[in-house]
Amino acid sequence: MLALSNRSFATTVKDKAAQRDPERLKGLTLTKQQVEEAMKAHYDEEGSYSPPHASTFPSIDRRACLMNLRIPPLGIAPPPFGDEQVKEIEQKTTLRRDNLQWDREHWTDDSLQPDEKSVDVIIDDIQEMYKKGVSFATINLFIDWFSGADKGYKHAIYNKTWARIE
Repeated sequence: MLALSNRSFATTVKDKAAQRDPERLKGLTLTKQQVEEAMKAHYDEEGSYSPPHASTFPSIDRRACLMNLRIPPLGIAPPPFGDEQVKEIEQKTTLRRDNLQWDREHWTDDSLQPDEKSVDVIIDDIQEMYKKGVSFATINLFIDWFSGADKGYKHAIYNKTWARIE
């Protein structure tokens, strides 16, 4: 005999890791009105646009930039993403170790088509790290780690040049 119950099953750990605080970016990003006001500041009286000076953009120093430099023939590889970086991220953001692990598993999951992947969640994670003051070096190491560059994943994001990833 089959008995049905109204008992709901617990959410799996993987599902919980995919969940994020919906209010985590509140107040950190500009509203549409604020963006429009900022854009108006770059137009003169005649309506000509003059872009902002490059010195007003976020920038990182060479050391932080080189954190995820990877040139295998020369034996250049970044340090591993470890507990020190996870601790910094956990202290400054709402993200936890299981959230970071979910990012990695989700990005490197080949069973999902590219349009099925929730890249917006990963983008928001990186934006939250940046806006809440996680160091650029840690963010660069996180990008290297979650995208699978340390394992040679074919769709990894890594730095083959001396360029910054921003």
